[in-house]
Amino acid sequence: MLLSVCELSGMPGMLTMTHGHLERLLQQAGFVVQPAFDETEKVLPMLRCFSALCRLPYAVARSVGRVDFLVNAMSGVEMYRHQEAWRYNIYIAARP
Repeated sequence: MLLSVCELSGMPGMLTMTHGHLERLLQQAGFVVQPAFDETEKVLPMLRCFSALCRLPYAVARSVGRVDFLVNAMSGVEMYRHQEAWRYNIYIAARP
């Protein structure tokens, strides 16, 4: 489902963002990058609520084969379900 979320939301590049990838891209572009802040734990309560709100509409969309109409609902449910597959990081980068 993560592939579907990325494709339907217009973010196929998200799948290439492994740990450290964004930092390397920023450094290659000439930025000085501070260590990332992992804020995943702070985002999870909001995502849990969003997932709960989206669960029923997403289930209905799946049952009729139209998840493409509810990409945000699919994203909320699947991202909460698969927390091990992502992190919410904050990056600070500046030109020297």
